[in-house]
Amino acid sequence: PIKDWDKKGLRAFDPLFFGTYKQLKYRTLLMAEKADDWGDDLHCCTLLSEDGRCASVNWNDEDRIGEDNWQGDDWEGMEPIPSSATVGLLLDLNRGTLSVFKDGLKLGVMKEGFTGAYCWFVGRYGL
Repeated sequence: PIKDWDKKGLRAFDPLFFGTYKQLKYRTLLMAEKADDWGDDLHCCTLLSEDGRCASVNWNDEDRIGEDNWQGDDWEGMEPIPSSATVGLLLDLNRGTLSVFKDGLKLGVMKEGFTGAYCWFVGRYGL
């Protein structure tokens, strides 16, 4: 965990989207807390349940969202996940993969390339 992160007043912080100055400020604060065991290539990954796409960002670089109408990446097994479904995510740090499950069935590997330490966050929007 990042020390005192819950006291920074980040109610609306989305680690994936940085369209405003305030969001950029949060990214700067987060990168100031970076530890040696963080990976270098992938810092945040999320499942976009509306269509099942994968959105990810490397905070060392500018994020891709908002550029060229990028809406996330397709992956084999991708499908929309309705709010009534049970979602499972399996982070396998030995293989560096994140797999998605819907109602107990594996849809597939959504993302590869995870290295280092990771923290979980969950957000359900538009329910």
